[in-house]
Amino acid sequence: MDDGQLRMLAHDVLQVIKELPNTGNGFVVGGRREQVTIEVFPERLAGFGISLDQVANTIKTANSEQQAAAA
Repeated sequence: MDDGQLRMLAHDVLQVIKELPNTGNGFVVGGRREQVTIEVFPERLAGFGISLDQVANTIKTANSEQQAAAA
């Protein structure tokens, strides 16, 4: 497993532990957060009527939702 997979596993284990009664708070330290590379082709986006700003805003919103879910 790489450090990203270990981080995901640790979050899964932490979620299970949180469901147990009389357990303290826990947190995950270290590991690589998930990362995605997005290649944008403006001419193809234009063909679908999508702007680069729309793509950027969608990514920002998804990141915000992901951070809120992890908290």
